[in-house]
Amino acid sequence: MTSFLPGTNKDYVSAYNNWWFGGAKGPAPERGKFGPDTNEYKKGKFTNDVPEEMGKGKANDFNSGWMDFYKKQYQNAFGNSDQKIGGGEVTQGLGGPGNYSYPEMGGRPATPPNRPAKTTITGGRPASNQATNQATNQKSDFGTYSPATFGGSLYNQGWGNMVSWGNKFKDNETIQAGVSGARMDSNRTMMNMGLNLLYQKGQMSQMAEYQGGMENLRTGNTMKLMAAEGGIVNQLMKGAGDIESRQIGERGDQERRGLRVVGEEERAGIKTQGDQDRRGTRVEGQEGRMTLMEQGSQNRMGMAAQGIEDRALTRTKGDQDRKTQRDKYREDRKMRADARGAVRRSGATFFG
Repeated sequence: MTSFLPGTNKDYVSAYNNWWFGGAKGPAPERGKFGPDTNEYKKGKFTNDVPEEMGKGKANDFNSGWMDFYKKQYQNAFGNSDQKIGGGEVTQGLGGPGNYSYPEMGGRPATPPNRPAKTTITGGRPASNQATNQATNQKSDFGTYSPATFGGSLYNQGWGNMVSWGNKFKDNETIQAGVSGARMDSNRTMMNMGLNLLYQKGQMSQMAEYQGGMENLRTGNTMKLMAAEGGIVNQLMKGAGDIESRQIGERGDQERRGLRVVGEEERAGIKTQGDQDRRGTRVEGQEGRMTLMEQGSQNRMGMAAQGIEDRALTRTKGDQDRKTQRDKYREDRKMRADARGAVRRSGATFFG
């Protein structure tokens, strides 16, 4: 939550906090839409005895009243001299005069980045990004020192803001003790970090020496093993070569003998196969001729029987055809005779 000083309106602060932590969507709440300033906190409880004149400006005029008073108090406290750090004393802030980046304890900027503001923020900071950008661009007075990392920049800015806050409340023992304690804690942390780095460096140096010795020992042992393995492999390869040479000679002799026997058997098989093929061809020819003669005899006998049957069939068919024609002729004559008789009877009947 944003801390607010006496002289501000509680409803306005609540509305602004809701707008800010809700994502800063839309315009910021207007100060003039809320009631008059309220002094709800006990004088001097959290503000180092800030007088009540703070916050008596006009409702819609943000260039007068407690804003001017805050600027005046800040100028009187810090002046225009450069800031310094030294001697363990809490002096002016690292941000320099007019540093409005993080004047409140919350530590957040007045407005979202790259978003112009339309109102002021409780705590006495101008409602624009101009002062923030100017304070951010200022370098700390460490001589030629410049933070090289983002973390160093954050540490530098945070320590400057803490010193500025302590300078703002020089008479407040609680704040002074908090700032001093934070510095002591930070220094102790840096000391411990340095000791840790030295310890790690020593450990890594010892580990590197140990690892180097182990690697050298491992390399020497590996070379010895490789030499011994090479000698053993050489002897084994020589013995294997002699054995393989004798095996090749014996294998070649056996293969030649086998080829000789195979050739003799193949030639004998070819001779026998040729003789059997010729005999089979001769018998096959004789059987084929006998089959042809028998086939011819059977064909001729079949043709003779077929001729006899065909002639008998032809005679029978002729006899049947003649009988059919004779019977048909007789039937036709009977029908014509019946027709003539019917005509006569019809005429006799007609003519009476």
